[in-house]
Amino acid sequence: MTNDEAKFILQSYRQNGADADDSVFAEALEHARRDPLLSQWFAEELQLDAAIIQKVKSVPVPSDLKATILAGGKIVRPAAWYRRPWLAAAACFLLLASVLSVWMLNRPASFPAYRTDMVHFVSGLDRLDLQSNDLGEIKQWLSENKAHVDFTLPEGLKEMPGIGCRLLSWNGRKVTLICFGKMGAEEVHLLIADRSTFTQPPPLSPQFSKEDGWSTAIWSRGDKVYMLAGMGDRETLSRYL
Repeated sequence: MTNDEAKFILQSYRQNGADADDSVFAEALEHARRDPLLSQWFAEELQLDAAIIQKVKSVPVPSDLKATILAGGKIVRPAAWYRRPWLAAAACFLLLASVLSVWMLNRPASFPAYRTDMVHFVSGLDRLDLQSNDLGEIKQWLSENKAHVDFTLPEGLKEMPGIGCRLLSWNGRKVTLICFGKMGAEEVHLLIADRSTFTQPPPLSPQFSKEDGWSTAIWSRGDKVYMLAGMGDRETLSRYL
């Protein structure tokens, strides 16, 4: 399922969660759970739905509504939408949200944007698809789930115990996350993506950056792009390369 297909389905998702058990929606929801960009778009879509529902509920019901309906009298031309300030505001809000969501899902696949999105994701990481300190078991699970397995592990990570792994999606492309260290302390995250994911892949030598308290290094090797993220400074992160 592509991002566009998931987005098309999720646009019909009812805000009260009544569709959560539907198999079609379940697949789209799972796709959104794995893709940080799509997940953010969906959260904003739900917020927009809630805001519109609340706005509609706040419109007072005319006291003579029942009498007017029963009278079935003359047809009154409704006021133009642009003469109703709240409706005009809601329409503008909806248009802006749509433009932003299209931009987010179709922005250029640059590695700086990828780095920012992955830092945002790992900083809020709440679960893994597999928890294991055995790298062999992690690779076996990745192979069974058609994730990246032919990767080159940085020298500094070869002696570190694993924590587990998770499959992600970014711009509709597969990303593999492998976590090392100790849960909650001295964690370092390795993210692996295909080099073809990016319009301009990073260079061969690691490019260091600092974002939201996380140190990152990103580089290309063969047909893969690797990103390492951990708390601390550049010197600390360099020990794992």
